[in-house]
Amino acid sequence: MTSLHILGQTDTSDDEYDKMQNDRSEKVGLALSGGGSRALVLLEALSRLMQPPYRKHISRASASSGGAWAITSTFMQTSDKFETFLGSPCSNLEQLYWDDTEKEPGTTNIAKISPKRLASVAQRLDYNSAFHSFFWPLKFKIPPFPGYPGWSHYLSQALLKPFDLNASSKFTHSSFPSLKNRTELIINAYLEGRNDEKIPFEMTPETVGGAKTAFKEGAFTFPPCGFNREMPPQELKCLNGYCSIKLGEGEGLNVADAMATTGANYIDTFPFYIKLKGLFSYRLFAPRFAYPEIDEQHKTVKSSTRIFADSGNEDFVSIMPLLRRGQKKIIAFVHTGIPLKRGQSGIIGMEKVIPAYFGIVPDESAEKTNYEEDTRESQDCSILSSRNKVFASHHYQLLAEGLWNKKEIGQAIVYKQENLTVLENNCYGIPGGTSVDIVWIYNDVPKGWFDRLQPALKSKIESDESFKLFPHYGFKELHLSPPVANMMSALAKWTIENSEDQWGTFFRTK
Repeated sequence: MTSLHILGQTDTSDDEYDKMQNDRSEKVGLALSGGGSRALVLLEALSRLMQPPYRKHISRASASSGGAWAITSTFMQTSDKFETFLGSPCSNLEQLYWDDTEKEPGTTNIAKISPKRLASVAQRLDYNSAFHSFFWPLKFKIPPFPGYPGWSHYLSQALLKPFDLNASSKFTHSSFPSLKNRTELIINAYLEGRNDEKIPFEMTPETVGGAKTAFKEGAFTFPPCGFNREMPPQELKCLNGYCSIKLGEGEGLNVADAMATTGANYIDTFPFYIKLKGLFSYRLFAPRFAYPEIDEQHKTVKSSTRIFADSGNEDFVSIMPLLRRGQKKIIAFVHTGIPLKRGQSGIIGMEKVIPAYFGIVPDESAEKTNYEEDTRESQDCSILSSRNKVFASHHYQLLAEGLWNKKEIGQAIVYKQENLTVLENNCYGIPGGTSVDIVWIYNDVPKGWFDRLQPALKSKIESDESFKLFPHYGFKELHLSPPVANMMSALAKWTIENSEDQWGTFFRTK
């Protein structure tokens, strides 16, 4: 049996743990959005931030879905393999070409991509094979619908095996050699509550086996100790304000399961949901988590099952875990499929989660006449603009105009907001009262960007059907061809290179 503290630490004192967390909050946190293959390819931009002068200042990385796939496999690499895995940290647009043969040394053929690069994963993924993975004939637990084991296997074959990474590695610090500086890796997912609400769920190497945690229905964080383990009914034992439960021995959480859980959007996409009113409801393909349900009155705890839900419509950019921990500096990568758009009334439409952080009702198509504030007196965790509100509404227009102006003048679409006051948010357990500086990096094409390419390359891209949606491919477009993947990586790296005046100050010590 494994003993887990519900409140407190098993391996360090609370004072030591709090000091470590406070030290992390003073450094830089990365917020890496979802977006499937789109996010995964765009995150080759991390090749710059993984350079030694910058990497030592990064204390946390919070990610979901495609962003989590990328950062998990990145941190499983040793630091000497970063440049091979993420590609060169620089992108010279004038040296790109598209042909079947090599040109002079120093140029890059976008028709080719090394199988050892992160962007090559997008050539091993596609939605049809992902669907068929649900019927993977191995590890049947409830024939004939294995579902989740197939999805986990499918992702491990695409993301881990080609890079000689062990898919069965435990989700612990020992599996991540690049976390030696104690960077905290936070993988985000959601549980579905009793009333179909989505409950934020965090997985970190530190909380496997039980670290500073709180079990409570509707709470904001849970350690992934219920994966592949039994939880027998038992009395709740507490001493000096610390309570513990016991779990049966088991495999626990591995890396492949963590990646599959955060990318569980298929649960809401495929209509395999059985619900008979008054009898039962069951999703055929949903992974399940053993959830400790505490009866405080009778001081008992029992196992209660929760299924995972799609996190794409929730904290898409993954900033909430960083704000809850009091992070002072955040670089937020918004790997959206929604382009910036100015409507007839002058308002800016963008990825819906961004205005929701400011309590603004989302309007991605910019059809409204003004930015509509969510004016509810009390927070409603079932409504996006209420659930995600964590900044004052009047800051949103400055961000929207700032990003739009960068796009219009042909600059990297990056905007820095300083001294944002964090508001209390009970849906995510954020106490509020702190301030944060955020650099928002938005996935869109600046005006005139393609004009920087060689004329022959620009002409070929303009006539190629696969570039019609560039760079806003939907999450269902899991397969991205080498030319598309290379150009998305080039856009992301160009954006980082040309916005150091925005994010670079985070890495300068006084």
